[in-house]
Amino acid sequence: NISVTDCDGTVSSVPSMEDVVCTIPEVNEWFEIEVDTRISGDSPSDSFNLALDYGNITVDWESNGGLDSITDITGLSDSRLLHQYTTEGIYTIRIKGFGAFRFQDKPEASKILSKKNNGSFNHNSLDGAFRKCVNMVDLATDTLIAPSNMRSCFLRCYNLTPLYYVNTSEVSTLQSCFYETSLNADLGAWDLRKCTNMGTFAALVTTWSTPNYNASLMGFLRMQAGD
Repeated sequence: NISVTDCDGTVSSVPSMEDVVCTIPEVNEWFEIEVDTRISGDSPSDSFNLALDYGNITVDWESNGGLDSITDITGLSDSRLLHQYTTEGIYTIRIKGFGAFRFQDKPEASKILSKKNNGSFNHNSLDGAFRKCVNMVDLATDTLIAPSNMRSCFLRCYNLTPLYYVNTSEVSTLQSCFYETSLNADLGAWDLRKCTNMGTFAALVTTWSTPNYNASLMGFLRMQAGD
């Protein structure tokens, strides 16, 4: 017999390689957020306004396969970004395409409960993308591919826990990225070789544990040294 180890570490015994079945897990390419329309925001209690500064996107407003194509977005006031539901409540919104989210300081930001999946969405900028999404937690377990600008991306996201991996290899500015958040993570693996601005990166953060802070700092220093 042949011993086979599954992805989860389970060891099985099979007579031959012909008995081995390889299953490739499906990749979720959607960027997903969960919103509660009943929370006070810019839109009525049965609606949500997707704050996208520009871009071309496909949106599944209710995760039911009903797709809405929105191209050549003209700015945050583009009326096509406002969706009215049949009833008020909690919905998962799925998005594909490219563009720049800009919930920065908008009351609508409070309606976001979580970021559920990063997918393959092409963020042209994360400058102020989720700034003051005060109720948002990060539930995404896949990698967020970050663009050059992450300035104030999660500023005052008071419930931003947990935080999973972010590919920062192209990031040049992290200014105020985690300003006054609930950050508590080991960021030591972040690639910051192109980053030139980390001013007030995690200012007023009181939740960062000493082990995670030290591990992050040591990782940053190793990266600066070229290791």
